[in-house]
Amino acid sequence: MYVCSCFAVTDSEIEGIIDGGAASVDAVTAACRAGGDCGSCLGQIADMIDDRSLAPSDLVPVHALSRKSCAA
Repeated sequence: MYVCSCFAVTDSEIEGIIDGGAASVDAVTAACRAGGDCGSCLGQIADMIDDRSLAPSDLVPVHALSRKSCAA
């Protein structure tokens, strides 16, 4: 999916840049120009950085979200 339509940058390209060490929107923009024109994608890029920077300890295990079965 395109995140930045101005420069045709996809979500997977941005994810790769973030995984490669880009920790800010400016770093992503410097690497691939995404967000460097109209700016409408800057919020989405920031969200992607936040999502990919979550430490495993910040995540909630799926089984903790499910309801416990009731004993009859």
